[in-house]
Amino acid sequence: MYKIIVVSPKDEDVIEKCEEIALNKAALNFKTYQDIGLFNQASFLICALDEKSNIIGYAALFENLNLKGNLHIAQLAIDVKYANKNVEELIIKYILNHSFSYKNITTNLNIKDIETQNIYKKMGFEVLFNGINSTRMIIDTQKLLNTLTLKFSKAQEDFIL
Repeated sequence: MYKIIVVSPKDEDVIEKCEEIALNKAALNFKTYQDIGLFNQASFLICALDEKSNIIGYAALFENLNLKGNLHIAQLAIDVKYANKNVEELIIKYILNHSFSYKNITTNLNIKDIETQNIYKKMGFEVLFNGINSTRMIIDTQKLLNTLTLKFSKAQEDFIL
């Protein structure tokens, strides 16, 4: 139904659409707690596309922003028309499935946005600390990989038995 792609943060058309989504105050914008205007500084952008290849959500990612070897989700926003359609989860899952070369993945979320914090927790993120306006969350990708490997091994055992 939806497609996820990695795009260059230098693509002007992509930047324009991402800014449009981010600036729509009714959108599920800034699920991560950062300023807009970071698109062209990002290491890369992950975009969710609808069936007509329109951008309906994005994540701006930075390598080594806080610590060497880490990946930071600086922005994640979804078009309001796609609220509650699991687009956010789809983008996060894509990031998790393609980020095992990083030690950790971090993000900052609005401290009052418990719903989004719970989405990240469901996917394995933990609260690192709470600030005045934001909550820093983290996931250890090697721990995640080990968990997935154990689940796969157990599934193979169950299948063989």
